Amino acid sequence: MTQSEELKQFVESIGGTACDIKFTPTSQPSSYCSTIMEEHLLVCVEEPVVTHGSVPKASSSRAAGLLTDETKEDQECEGSKNHRYSCISLTHLPRDSLHLIFEKLDSKHDQESFGLTCHSFLDIQNLSRKCLKLGCQSYHSHCSHLHGSLNIETLLNRFKQLESLSLSTCLKVSDSRLTALLIYCSNLRSLYLDQCFHFTNVGLTSVASCCPLLSIISLSRCTIRDSGLEILTKSCKYLKEVNISGCLRITDSGIRSLKENCSQLRALNISGCDEIVGESFEGFSSTLACFEAEHCKFDSTAVARILSGGGLQYLNLSFLDRKLFNWGPGLELIGLGFAANLKILIMQMGDFVDDNAIMEISKGCPLLQEWNLSRCNKVGIAGWESIGLYCKNLETLYVYECENLCDIGLLALGCGCERLKENGDEVVVVMEKKELPRLDRFGFVKPEQHDLPDHHRLTKTKSAFEYQREERKLRKWRKMIGVGGSDWKHYVRRKPHVVKRRIRKGIPDCLRGLVWQLISGSRDLLLMNPGVYEQLVIYETSASELDIIRDISRTFPSHVFYQQRHGPGQRSLYNVLKAYSVYDRDVGYVQGMGFVTGLLLLYMSEEDAFWLLVALLKGAVHAPMEGLYLEGLPLVQQYLFQFDLLMRDYMPKLGEHFTQEMINPSMYGSQWFITVFSYSFPFHLALRIWDVFLYEGVKIVFKVGLALLKYCHDDLVKLPFEKLIHALRNFPDDAMNPDKLLPLAYSFKVSKRLEELRQEYEKKHTKPADSKAKQKQLHPA
Repeated sequence: MTQSEELKQFVESIGGTACDIKFTPTSQPSSYCSTIMEEHLLVCVEEPVVTHGSVPKASSSRAAGLLTDETKEDQECEGSKNHRYSCISLTHLPRDSLHLIFEKLDSKHDQESFGLTCHSFLDIQNLSRKCLKLGCQSYHSHCSHLHGSLNIETLLNRFKQLESLSLSTCLKVSDSRLTALLIYCSNLRSLYLDQCFHFTNVGLTSVASCCPLLSIISLSRCTIRDSGLEILTKSCKYLKEVNISGCLRITDSGIRSLKENCSQLRALNISGCDEIVGESFEGFSSTLACFEAEHCKFDSTAVARILSGGGLQYLNLSFLDRKLFNWGPGLELIGLGFAANLKILIMQMGDFVDDNAIMEISKGCPLLQEWNLSRCNKVGIAGWESIGLYCKNLETLYVYECENLCDIGLLALGCGCERLKENGDEVVVVMEKKELPRLDRFGFVKPEQHDLPDHHRLTKTKSAFEYQREERKLRKWRKMIGVGGSDWKHYVRRKPHVVKRRIRKGIPDCLRGLVWQLISGSRDLLLMNPGVYEQLVIYETSASELDIIRDISRTFPSHVFYQQRHGPGQRSLYNVLKAYSVYDRDVGYVQGMGFVTGLLLLYMSEEDAFWLLVALLKGAVHAPMEGLYLEGLPLVQQYLFQFDLLMRDYMPKLGEHFTQEMINPSMYGSQWFITVFSYSFPFHLALRIWDVFLYEGVKIVFKVGLALLKYCHDDLVKLPFEKLIHALRNFPDDAMNPDKLLPLAYSFKVSKRLEELRQEYEKKHTKPADSKAKQKQLHPA
C-alpha cells in the first residue's frame, strides 16, 4: 500500500471519503504558519464532512486555486452524481490524529517537512524523534555551538522520547554539563561519547544513575577508570555493546565487572587498552559474539580465555604486540571447536600467524565468511592450501602485502574456496578452473595424462586411516617443537634418538620450514643479525648480479612459483642469491646454489632462506659446505674421491665394472653433492633427504648414492658405457620411492670410513699455500 493510499484510508476512518491527497513542495520551508500547511497537504473529503474546525475563507479559496487539473476533472465527474467536495487543512485535526499521520510517513524527507510546517507539527515530530546526533565535523574543532546560541538543554527537553544520543567528538563536553543533559534522557538506550576527553568517572556515575536502560555505550578514548566502569555495569545490567577502545586506564578489573554484571553482553571493544592483559577474559557468557582487540598487549592464553565462551562470531586480533603474542597452545582451542561459530576474523600484521596457525583456524572455523590476513608474511603454501581445503564458506579474503602468497597458494584458494568474490585489489579473485594447470601437491606442473605411463594415470586417494595417522604424527611434532620452536632444544637434549627417528620418517610438510631452521641453526643466526639481510639486498651491489639473472629461469622451471618471468618467485630467488654473493664475496655465486636456495624459498621467507644458506655454507651445526662452490670446487672433488672408494668397498664388482667402462663419479655424482639431490630427483624424495641432511649432515648424501647403486646393482653391471651413463642419470621409478630407498640408505655405516678417506685425501691433495681450499669457520655478520 502506498503512502497516499494509507492516508486516504485514515481520512475515511475519521468520517469522510478521501478523493485526493497531494504533497506540494513549499517555496518557504522555514515559514511556521498554518496557511503554508494548506499549501503542503490538502485533503478533499465528501460533504457532509465531520470536521473539528472550520476552514477560513481565504484559506479555502487559496486551496481551491492549488487543486490540480486532475482533481478538478474528478470533481466535475463526481459532480454529475450530485456529490459535493471541499478541502480542509490537517492543522485542524486533533493531536492524536496528527500523531498517527506522522507515523504513517515513511519518507525521512516527508517527516522533516512535517516538522517545518508549524510549531504544533514540530512538537509532534520532536515527540516522535528517537535518535539525536550532535558532534563536530572535524576532530580538531571545539564544538562551540554547544556553548553558543544553541541551548542543548532546551533541545533535549523537546526530545523526551530519545533512545539514542551521540555527542562523539564534542571535546568540551564535561562531566557537569553531561549530568545536566542526562536528566532529560531517562529512556536512553544508546549513548556515544567517543573522544570526549573531559568525560571521567564522575560523568560515568551520572550516566549509570540517569540511564538504567542503556544497552549500548561507546566511550572510546574517554578518561575513565575501573571504578567508574564498575558503577556503570552494576546500574546498567542490560548493556549489550561496550566500546572502551583507547581508554588507557582500564585494566582487567574493569573487564571483570563487565563479565560479572552484564550477562547479556554481545560486543566488546578493548582496542588500544594497554593495561588489559587478559586475566579476566575467562568465563564470558556465550552471548558475547563480537570482540575487538587491536594494538593490545596480551598473549595467546588471553585469546584462549575469550574463546572459551564459544559464541564468538566476530574477532579482531590485528596489530598485536609481536613481543608478547605468539601462536601458543591456548589458541589450539580454535582447532577444538571453540570458535566454530566464527564468521569474521581480522588478523592484520599478525607476525604470529604462520602455517600452523592457519591450519588450526581453517579446521576449527567451518563457518568463516570473511578473513583479513593483510601483511601476514609468515603464511606459506601449506597455509593457503589449508584455507582452500577447509574454508568452503569463505567469501572475502584480504591478502594485502602477503609476501609469501604465490601461484600455488592462489591455485589452492581458487580451487577450494568457490565462494570467493572479487572486491578490488585486496580480495583474492577465483580463477577459472579450466585455465589452471594441473599441479602436484608441491606445485610442480604435471605432464598431460597421455604423456604419463599407464601406472601413473591412476590417482591414489588417501584412506581415512592414513589421514588419522598423519594427524597423530602432526600432533607429536607440534608437542616436540613447542610454540615457535621454544621446546626444540630441550627435547633434542632429552630424547635425541626419538628426534632422529622421527626426522628419518619425514617432517610434516606444514612444519618443514620451521624445523629446518631449528635443526640447521639458522634461526639463531637470524636473531643475532637483525637488519643484515635487508642491508645486503637494498644497499649493496654484487659482481654476480648478471650471472644470477641469467640462471634464475633455469631453477625449477616446472614449478609455478618460479615460472613467471620477474614474478615473486624469481625476485625472491634473485634477492637471496645476490645477498649471499655480497655476504661472502669469496664464494660469490655458483649455478648450483640456485636449486638449493629455490628449495628453501618454497618453505620459508627470503630472510629465513638466506640465513639457512649461511648456516649450511659456513657450518653452523655441521661441517661447512662453502668448499662446494669455491673456485675449483675443492669440496666436490673430495666428496667424489670418498664416494668412489666407498662404492668399491661395498660393491667391488660394480667398482671393477666402472673401471673397465672408464666411469668415474664426476660423470654422475657431482650434482648429488652440489645440490643435495634437489636438481633432478623427484621432489618428494629430495625433501625426505633434506630432512635428514640438515640434521645428520652430508653423510646422508653418500648413503643415498650408495643405496641407489646397490638397488640397481644387478642391472648396472651388465650395461656398456653409453647405456651405463644414461642409467646413472635416470634411475627407475621404483628406486625413487623414499620408503624403499631410504631404509636401504640407513643400513650403510659410513661415518668412520668417511673420516679416514678425508684424511687420506687431504694428505694427497691439500697444499698449505692454497688458502681458498681451507674450510672457513662460521663468523658473525
